[in-house]
Amino acid sequence: MHLFRRLIGRGRGRKQAVLVVFLIVAILLLGRLTARHEPVSEAGSWLKDADRIPKDEYNVLLLARADRKSPWPNYAEPKWRATSEQQRSLNQVIKAALSQPNKKAKSNNAPLWAQRRLQVKAATKSAWDAYARDAFGSDEYHPLSHRGENMTKAGVGYFIADVLDTLLLTGLTDEYKRGRDHLASTLTFDQPGAVSL
Repeated sequence: MHLFRRLIGRGRGRKQAVLVVFLIVAILLLGRLTARHEPVSEAGSWLKDADRIPKDEYNVLLLARADRKSPWPNYAEPKWRATSEQQRSLNQVIKAALSQPNKKAKSNNAPLWAQRRLQVKAATKSAWDAYARDAFGSDEYHPLSHRGENMTKAGVGYFIADVLDTLLLTGLTDEYKRGRDHLASTLTFDQPGAVSL
């Protein structure tokens, strides 16, 4: 102990030495903590090993997910469930979309991706058209009952605000303009209520 006191001195010098030792220990601990955690790949850890899961185990996982009770008991359960082959196929599509393919692979897959883009656009347009027909201006849309619902007394057009960027990305400019113009002319937060963001 006397040797330590001699090394670090007394009074202010001692406080500075203790502070330096504390900082060094903190930096070392922080370095060890960050080194332990490997960064998650773009595809996500759940997708990285999806194809390595044996088929029987994969089916068990899908069945377990299918047997889970819905968190929304008031809504009807979907009648369609993905088979393990469909889920594996979807995993491949997601992997391909997240990876950086070379130019040759891009040119080979161009017609396939063009078809997929059209399918996404058609699905987006179908959803928007149903909302516009049944519940335009409402905060929420219930496609099974074909009705809208508001989070506040008058509503704020939350559905429209949420979908505007998707409409632009998919090239549905007329639908985008209709939604934008509606919000520009009717949106007001001067009303009681809570909106979940």
